[in-house]
Amino acid sequence: MLAGTGAWKAAVPSLRRGSQLDAGPRTEYIQLRGLPKTAVPLDIIRLLIRNLVDHTHGVALEYNKFRPTGRAYVRFLSPDIVSKAVRRINLATMTSLPLTATPVPSVEFTTRIRGAKGLEEAAERGIITGDGANAGLPISSMGVSVVVTGLPLAMGVDQVRAYFEGFEFAPNSVRTGVVLPK
Repeated sequence: MLAGTGAWKAAVPSLRRGSQLDAGPRTEYIQLRGLPKTAVPLDIIRLLIRNLVDHTHGVALEYNKFRPTGRAYVRFLSPDIVSKAVRRINLATMTSLPLTATPVPSVEFTTRIRGAKGLEEAAERGIITGDGANAGLPISSMGVSVVVTGLPLAMGVDQVRAYFEGFEFAPNSVRTGVVLPK
């Protein structure tokens, strides 16, 4: 009989405070689920600050074909912070939606950095699919990329480029080309 002897703590190590089983796998990354589709990385940083979670190293939203999935990844400076972050975020909400935080293995935040011509060639070859963390785009493209949906399926790349010819873009912006779904 284990009751009253304290032997139950030895038999169930996950109940001991600070045990490795309680903390989950040793990782620097967590995945957030339940985010609104309109959330941006700054919203997640505000959420972390509001819930007293610090020592973050990066935030990346997850996309599927350039559409937000409602999930994001947060990288921390040390695996020691992850268990505290998971506990606090699991009690948090964003726009009244409950959030779920889970430790995950390593996530690739950045892809190979290319110049404007390299990004355009990668888009034409189908390398950039809009899937994964940051939609597979380099960090330098974040906040300056635009996804246009609802175009006729018969439109080709040249027709899409011609459609945007009259628009003025910021002087230092990078025009990466057109990616059409397959």
